[in-house]
Amino acid sequence: GWTPVGPLDGDSLAQYPQGAIAALGSALLRPLQAALLNFATPSPELNSRIADGLAMLQEILGVSIEGAALSWDWNHEDLAGSPVHLLVILAAILCVTVKRGWPKVGVTYTICLVTGYVLLPITVSYAVIPTSIRYQLTFLVGGSPLVGLALGRYLKPKALLVLAFFFMLAATPWVLFNKTRPVVAMRPDPGPGELPCLAGCTAVGSVFTSPKTDLLFANLRPRLEGYVGTTRSLREKSCRDVGLRIDSHDPEYALWYLLGAPQSGFHLETVYAVVDPNPLRDRDFKPCAIICTICGDRTRLHGLELYSAWQGTALFLGDGFTWYEDG
Repeated sequence: GWTPVGPLDGDSLAQYPQGAIAALGSALLRPLQAALLNFATPSPELNSRIADGLAMLQEILGVSIEGAALSWDWNHEDLAGSPVHLLVILAAILCVTVKRGWPKVGVTYTICLVTGYVLLPITVSYAVIPTSIRYQLTFLVGGSPLVGLALGRYLKPKALLVLAFFFMLAATPWVLFNKTRPVVAMRPDPGPGELPCLAGCTAVGSVFTSPKTDLLFANLRPRLEGYVGTTRSLREKSCRDVGLRIDSHDPEYALWYLLGAPQSGFHLETVYAVVDPNPLRDRDFKPCAIICTICGDRTRLHGLELYSAWQGTALFLGDGFTWYEDG
């Protein structure tokens, strides 16, 4: 079975120790560990101290879970924490909890919000690793109405306007200097309209001046040469039915863009999946080319011969396609 965050298997589900007390302690610690992802700092020493604090708490509770991994990358879309947002939402939750007289719908909404945030790290194994911090975005967005409800109760309209302006101003660095989609780039050798790496370099130049292909591969620079070289070779051939054998984290959409599919006439379909794809597989599809990023030193795949290999991206061509992998 499948869930919104991936396949329902042993790897995606959180594992718990034997014994009710140990399992309960681990379940209580995992939401705390997920929350700590938002408080990574530029100091490895301080990050280590935070991790040691969690380890000490584990020892007190007599449980053992994976250690806290704090990764500082303040403007990276996959790793940046949201400590201010989280603290403001927690303050709003505290207001609803300790003060009476809130609308019933507000109380119900708060309960649902907290329950959703807690259940994610309790049930999903990788919700406590740095790259999974993006799963908390739903909670941060969902907390906005609650914050608005709390602020509206305690602040006057003019104060609310000033506070809203402050928060918008505080968000400016993330809007301007996003690491992979910067408005203003920070580069080692800054060009016109760019800045030096004052707070870390951006992966690419400004979204207004950088080529679309560079922006497309901002997070996957090692794949750029292989994808571009492979699709260029394929464009030179008459073959338009293309099979894909790529890893789950490889950007399939980049291949569609580089080939101009489907408007250009290229027909792309996967011939490989981690789970059984038979219910969705079109057995009448007979590609004359396969793009593969996980084929190692193979020289033949599904009856097609190796034509080229660019930086880990292999292109197989031929007319003898078979669904048998080693055919």
